[in-house]
Amino acid sequence: MLGQVNEMCAFYEKALDAASLRQKVLSENLANINTPGYQAKDVAFEETMRQAVAQEGFVNPHTKNKTVTAQVSDPRHIKFGHFDMASFKMPVNYQSGKLDINQEMVKSVQNQMIYQQMASKIGGLLSGVSYVIDTVK
Repeated sequence: MLGQVNEMCAFYEKALDAASLRQKVLSENLANINTPGYQAKDVAFEETMRQAVAQEGFVNPHTKNKTVTAQVSDPRHIKFGHFDMASFKMPVNYQSGKLDINQEMVKSVQNQMIYQQMASKIGGLLSGVSYVIDTVK
């Protein structure tokens, strides 16, 4: 049980990192919207996670449809499978074409909503663990 909570927290932590990086990139895009020759950037978190999930066969803990492979967040953990959540990196890709301020603002709002949702998920997990610990005392 606690291992699943740890894995889920590690995933949400990486999702928060990705949302934070994406916000930084979107802010840079907006700050340079009128800079000649500036090439816009984007963070490809969702696509990278889709590829990792497809490659490793991760399971959604709520549906349990696929087989589980290990994720390690500490070098002392026993490793099986090939995916290491701690070393997962979010790629920043360059976009071609002219920036649209409205589209960048929409992306920024969407990203803020994703960040709030992930923070809420981690808060819920940790409050559940706290409740169990307090109840067992």
